[in-house]
Amino acid sequence: MEEKGTYAFENAKTAAGDGEGRAGPGEQRAAGAGIHLFDETELDNLRYLLIELAHMFGSYLVDKQLLEGVRKGQDSFMLLGDIFRRLADVQRAEPKVAIRHRGFTSSVSRSGALDYEIMYNEIMVDGAITRAMTKRMGVRMSHLEKRLLKAFEVFSNHSIHTLDLRVPTAGSEEEMDRMRLCLSILSRYNQAYRMNTPIGFKRNGVEEEQPIIQNQRHQADINLTMLAALNRMDPDAMADMVSKVAARLQSMGMENQNNVYAAIFAVKSYREKLIRPPLEVNNVRPAGADGGGFGGGGGGGGTGDGELPEGELMEGNFSQFGVDPADPIARTISEVFADSPRQAAAIMRGIYANDYKRIDTQQLANRIHMIGKLLDSLDQMPEGDQMFKEILQHVEGRIEQVRESVLGNMAIQEGTLKVRVDGKEAAIGKVNPKLLKAVAASKARATIKKKMRNIMRGRTTFSAGDFRALSADFQIPEADAREIVGLLKNCFSEEGHFLRKNFEANIPKFARHERKIFEFVWHYLKETLRRQDRVAFLNSLQHLIAAMKQRQKGIGILMTDFLRNPTAVDYSDRNAVMLSNLLIRKYNKELNLDIELTPEEVLLVRDGVDTTLARAVAQVINNTQDRLMRKLTTIRRQVRGVLGGLTSEVPSMPLRYLLSLEREVYIFLALLDCKTSHVVLQRALNVYGDPASEIYRLRESRKNLQTLTQHLKVILRCMGRVGRETDLSLLDRVGRNEAAFLRLANDPPDQDKVRQVLRWAERSREEILRRTMKDSRDSGAFTLS
Repeated sequence: MEEKGTYAFENAKTAAGDGEGRAGPGEQRAAGAGIHLFDETELDNLRYLLIELAHMFGSYLVDKQLLEGVRKGQDSFMLLGDIFRRLADVQRAEPKVAIRHRGFTSSVSRSGALDYEIMYNEIMVDGAITRAMTKRMGVRMSHLEKRLLKAFEVFSNHSIHTLDLRVPTAGSEEEMDRMRLCLSILSRYNQAYRMNTPIGFKRNGVEEEQPIIQNQRHQADINLTMLAALNRMDPDAMADMVSKVAARLQSMGMENQNNVYAAIFAVKSYREKLIRPPLEVNNVRPAGADGGGFGGGGGGGGTGDGELPEGELMEGNFSQFGVDPADPIARTISEVFADSPRQAAAIMRGIYANDYKRIDTQQLANRIHMIGKLLDSLDQMPEGDQMFKEILQHVEGRIEQVRESVLGNMAIQEGTLKVRVDGKEAAIGKVNPKLLKAVAASKARATIKKKMRNIMRGRTTFSAGDFRALSADFQIPEADAREIVGLLKNCFSEEGHFLRKNFEANIPKFARHERKIFEFVWHYLKETLRRQDRVAFLNSLQHLIAAMKQRQKGIGILMTDFLRNPTAVDYSDRNAVMLSNLLIRKYNKELNLDIELTPEEVLLVRDGVDTTLARAVAQVINNTQDRLMRKLTTIRRQVRGVLGGLTSEVPSMPLRYLLSLEREVYIFLALLDCKTSHVVLQRALNVYGDPASEIYRLRESRKNLQTLTQHLKVILRCMGRVGRETDLSLLDRVGRNEAAFLRLANDPPDQDKVRQVLRWAERSREEILRRTMKDSRDSGAFTLS
């Protein structure tokens, strides 16, 4: 098995000075700028506005006459203007609203097609939040969820996957006129596309027509059409500009880039003279999507052979999979399947989707078949070999997540993939041989994983084929694979309990396989141990890594695994971060103890942190900040689901596990003390340090108040370690909110515990001031006379 992603940790610079990985004063100010805190009533009022905004946009798409007041006897655009003014009052610096599709259409239900969210700065609205909000606001608001879902249904039916809008400046009639013009184009676009006619609209009471504009691939483009109307550019002038930008993309080696609209505003001369539309639809587009229906619905191709069921179709855009549109694989898919956007979207999903844990045998077979089509096409490309390897890495990692029962219903015979569905066997047909080899390897891994689990449940036998598969998987000699399995068997009793003494006695033998042993053990045993054995196992791993002097490589493997899928949380995640907290230190008192959580006292450690290693890891964490933020967002969303008692949202993991996982991440970042540490902890303090925050107002919050405030204590202590002078106001606000925190507690003993937690705000404040004064003295900023 290749060490996917760990190279970044191993190759990171380690000789940096103190400034590397730490945020400078400008970065600190930027991280905390624009933060506005709302109480629950204010938040609900803002969410109400966002729901009404989505509802009105959906209504305009269904009935364009609403814009002119024909249906209601009044100009509904005036109501929209009032919403814009109220939103602009909240955030005056370029306020933006983003509506995003984030779900997947399922063959069982269309509910995934309506899985949208609305974002306004840090405020988010979706179906689950609207249900909770309706409960708080009472029966008078019971219509909100229906309105929201109706709007989402309209967006889905129109193939709108993203809708971005800039809120007009309050009082600016010019900006409101631009918004109205773009809405007129948007609401009439689909009909004009189907009829192949110009779009008729009014500008200042005068009837005008706007032809639909095409991109460099001669595909209709809604954003280019709005751009032309807004700037009064005729089709010839637009075609000339599109051609020039496309030529520039080609000269940069980006000729496969679909989104020439976005590229136009990357050119300074165009950016300075053109008015950018306040609305943008599907920017960036789905791979290979046509412009009809705002991205494939109106003029896109079908599924070709028709082998792909409708439930397997995902016409989302790159951003839904976290894929850069300039990614070579994504660009190749766009190019090869430009005439078949449905196939392009299905291949994108097959390579990049994160739902492999849930798919069934038929869905997996369909994806393999479609990916095989792409791989076959790479044989004709000069750069095909390297891309082939990258695609296989993506696919192998995802097939590993598939349930054993799903893989068990697949067979490979004479180069043909066969599946068993509902008791019937069917041949999918010839599939690219290298892809079939990857599928066979994944089936072998599933078998070995099952046998590894059986090591802890009694005796099990490994075949010669198993050892060959392990040898190929980890790129080690077959004899080494046999020895490692034998050593691991010796570390478990017949009842399946982990024998720490046996493991540590075997460390010298394990160390002979230092290149792969940690990855091998972590990969197979990270999730399978009983709870009573888990902490002993984790501490034994720390001994193993220390003996091999492989701390940096170990953290690389752990953090790569932790960040592999930012949209999901696994039980092994906490183990990965807790073990990283052990490894980042040169020595620790817990080495010979069985611990389940990192003690808070490690936040006092300064000299004991391996600074060279910390800087190397910090550099990579800063470079992967987006993935880390998304992972933390996923964790906190599940926390809210548990506290809110939302039955459809409640994860299988308990609240204490989720909070302890989040806690381990905060401690790890505090030990690194890098730019990302500061940003993450600021955001955490804004959530947990405000008694008016939603996290304290959910159905189960009061019952778990002590757990939540203890969580706040760790955040306060972490902030004391990495905070800057600019954070003092955040800590002061926590202290000022003591009375509101106390009102959340039910009785005097609970209130005393809350007071004890809040004292850490003052202690952390003092720590930041003490450190700031020391840094000033050390830098010679002032001297004593």
